[in-house]
Amino acid sequence: MALKIPRRKFDYTERKIHYMDGRKCIRSVRMPSFVPLIPGWPRVVDDKWQSLPINELLKQRESQVLEFKSSLAWGVLENKPNKHIRKAPPRAIASFMNADGGVLLVGVEDNKNVFGLEKDYGLLNGDEETFKAELLKLCSDCLDTFDPRLLKIKFVKVEGKSVCVVAVRPSPNPVFMVWRNDRPKLYVRFSNTSQTLTTVQEKSYIKAHFATEV
Repeated sequence: MALKIPRRKFDYTERKIHYMDGRKCIRSVRMPSFVPLIPGWPRVVDDKWQSLPINELLKQRESQVLEFKSSLAWGVLENKPNKHIRKAPPRAIASFMNADGGVLLVGVEDNKNVFGLEKDYGLLNGDEETFKAELLKLCSDCLDTFDPRLLKIKFVKVEGKSVCVVAVRPSPNPVFMVWRNDRPKLYVRFSNTSQTLTTVQEKSYIKAHFATEV
């Protein structure tokens, strides 16, 4: 059954920021006027939805609001580190932020097999906190208007393996992904995939979804 996520309106002020050719350029974009940090803010996603047990999430298929990723940096098929898959988690997070929110499970393969995070822990020489810090740093580095308050991250054990559950709230402003030398891209969640839009599509989507223009 599809999960419904309530939307919330925000107060806006003008802030000048935009990306062009990988560099910041002056362009007026309507962005939220953030209040001082309040624990749990903003409450866009129902707490009950955030707290769905992992066994209930694993009964679902990938959908508009649910995505599985096997690892942060370990290639399951190659059985070795794979730096290219590091873009997949922040891409999924950005697509949820630009749509209606959702849940990302890291440590679970597309077929729902629980792979776990132990290989990632080994690569990072750390544990859950190290993994969380690396994921947040990755998002901060490649998502241009990333706000960590839109994420709720927790770790659970499934079949004796660690799984990271990332509850993503929808963003009140567009979140572009800038990966290495690529142009800034707007990823949006459509059905069970994270789709990138053309420049023309980006403008239309931002105007319709965020009620603003770039």
